[in-house]
Amino acid sequence: MFEEDDPEKSICCPYCGATSEDGCQHVLGMVDHTFNECYGGSASDRYYEFRRSIEDHFLQLIKARQQESFSWGDVNLQELWNLAVENHSPRDEEVSLEMFAFTRLFTDLLEFAGGKKYPGSLYDGYGPGMTSVISLFHAQDPQKVFEGARSELDVRLGKVKS
Repeated sequence: MFEEDDPEKSICCPYCGATSEDGCQHVLGMVDHTFNECYGGSASDRYYEFRRSIEDHFLQLIKARQQESFSWGDVNLQELWNLAVENHSPRDEEVSLEMFAFTRLFTDLLEFAGGKKYPGSLYDGYGPGMTSVISLFHAQDPQKVFEGARSELDVRLGKVKS
C-alpha cells in the first residue's frame, strides 16, 4: 500500500511511528472502497458484524411494516434502507445491502468513534485491473474504537424499532 501522490513515501502510524510494512498494534483497519472489504487490524475479522446487524434489523422492520418509509437521520443508513426495501420481495428471508453505501457507513462509524483516518490518498496496486482505493485507520486502542463504532451503529439502528 502506498500514497497515491508519492509512491516512495512510507505510511507511518501516528501513535508509534511504525510503517505500514512493519505492522503495528494501532492499525484499526484498512477499508477497501473498491471491493468493499476490510483487512488488517482489529476491525478486519469483524467487518461483517456491522453488515449482519443492519440486515437483521432491516428484515425485522420490513416484516413488521412492509414498505413503510422511515427517516433514519443518517444519509448512508437511509440509502441502505431505501434500496433494501425497493429490492426486497415478501418471499425473501434476507435483505440485500448496497455495499458501497455500507462501506461509507462503516468508515463514518470508525471516524465517529475516534478512528484516525490517514489523510492522504492511498491505494493498493496489485497489477492491471486490481487497484483499490483504501482508507487506513489507526487508533490508540483499536478494540475500544471498534466497540465504540459498533455501539454507535446500535444507537442509529435503535432510532427506528419494529
